[in-house]
Amino acid sequence: MSIILVGFMGSGKTTVAKALTADYIDLDCLIEQEMKMSISDYFTQNGEARFRELESKLLMQYVFDDVVIATGGGIVESKQNRRQLQEVQNVVYLSGDLMTLVERMKEDKNNVRPLANQGFDVLKARYEKKKTLV
Repeated sequence: MSIILVGFMGSGKTTVAKALTADYIDLDCLIEQEMKMSISDYFTQNGEARFRELESKLLMQYVFDDVVIATGGGIVESKQNRRQLQEVQNVVYLSGDLMTLVERMKEDKNNVRPLANQGFDVLKARYEKKKTLV
C-alpha cells in the first residue's frame, strides 16, 4: 500500500517520509538524478512546465507501488496528478502556516526552491491556490 505525502514547499514531506521508512522515494531527488542537474538549474534551463511534466511522469511510474513517496510541492497542480492521487488510499496532506513554511525554506540550505524566490505575494497566492486543490 502506497503512502503519498503532499503539501506546500517546506511542509516536511521528505522529513516525514524519512521518519516512516528508510526506503522512500523523493520525487525531487529522482528528478535531479534523472536530469543530472539541480531542480533550480532545470527550472532555469527548461521552465516550470517541463519540470511538471517530468514530475507527473515519475509520479505515474511509482504511485501504485508499495512505497512511501515524498512529492514535490506542486504535484497537485496537475488535474491528471490529482485524479491519480484520488485512486490511492493513503494520500497525506501536510499543512502548515505560510510564515512557518517560508521560514523553513529560508533555513533549508540543502534545497533551493526556484518558486520560493518569486516574492511573498506570489508565494502566498500559490499557497492559497494549492490549499483548494488538495
